[in-house]
Amino acid sequence: MTKYFVVGGEYTDTDFKTISGSGAEERYGPFDDFAEAHEEWQNRAWLTVDNCYARYHIVDESGEAALRKEIDA
Repeated sequence: MTKYFVVGGEYTDTDFKTISGSGAEERYGPFDDFAEAHEEWQNRAWLTVDNCYARYHIVDESGEAALRKEIDA
């Protein structure tokens, strides 16, 4: 079974290439399914809704971006 993670944080600018501060992405999980990871992603997104330098995304255990279609599976 594939595990999912929510990764991201606050970046130095809106190119979203360099994490500010420690330089390490925040990582939440593992989650057993995409729906659980999506719920955490929503939580993180709302916590930082007013910060244009913050961004989070969902990846699977291989580090590849997870697709939203998996929430319906």
